[in-house]
Amino acid sequence: MHKKKLLRKIFPRVLPYLSFPFELSDFLKGRGRRTKDPAEQKIEKIIRRWIFKKKLHNIFYNEGKFLHDLIVKHQLKNGLEIGTADGYSSLWIARAMRKTKGKLTTIEIDEKTWKDAIENFKKAGLQDIIEAKCADAFDAIPSLEENFDFV
Repeated sequence: MHKKKLLRKIFPRVLPYLSFPFELSDFLKGRGRRTKDPAEQKIEKIIRRWIFKKKLHNIFYNEGKFLHDLIVKHQLKNGLEIGTADGYSSLWIARAMRKTKGKLTTIEIDEKTWKDAIENFKKAGLQDIIEAKCADAFDAIPSLEENFDFV
C-alpha cells in the first residue's frame, strides 16, 4: 500500500491516543522499543494492537512509556494500581516490573472487567508479575500488608 494512503487510513485512528503528533512516526516505526527478547516483543505487540482496538484508553501510549521508563529508572519493585479497567496501564507497569524484578498489585471492583484484564495479562505472559484482585479498593487496601514504592 502506498505510504500516503496508509497514513490517511492509520492517522485518524492513532492520533487520539498520542499526546503529540510527532510521536506518530515513532509509534509506526517502533523506535525505542526494539528488543530481541521474545517476551518483550509479545507485550509490545499486544500494546500496539490495543491502540487500534479500543476507542477509549485510561492512559495514552506515551504516558505508558513514561510510566515504564520511570519505574525502570528508579528501580521500583512494588506497585499498587487502583482501578485495573481492562489492564492497559497495568501492562505498561508490569512490563517495567519484569525488568526490576518487581510485582504489581491491582484492584478492580467490576468482576467482568477484572476477568477481561486477567485474560489480557495471560496473553501478555505477565500473570505472575501482576496480582489482580476483584474487590472494592476501600475494603481491599486496609488488608494489604505490603509496602508499596508507588501507587
